[in-house]
Amino acid sequence: MPPKCPYCNEELEYTGLRRNSQNEGDYYYETWEGYCPKCNKRFYWDEVYIFSCCDNLEEVKELE
Repeated sequence: MPPKCPYCNEELEYTGLRRNSQNEGDYYYETWEGYCPKCNKRFYWDEVYIFSCCDNLEEVKELE
């Protein structure tokens, strides 16, 4: 979910990923670029994801 504009409280629209991900331990960051559709201001923001677990571990079996 994108942040809201600090000027008019409208939800920002994504225009693209500005910087690829960064991994810092249990945290994963992505820097996004976007704009406010109401007041047309541009913004950058970081979205932070917290690692919770590994799931669906499966052994890769070689084809015979």
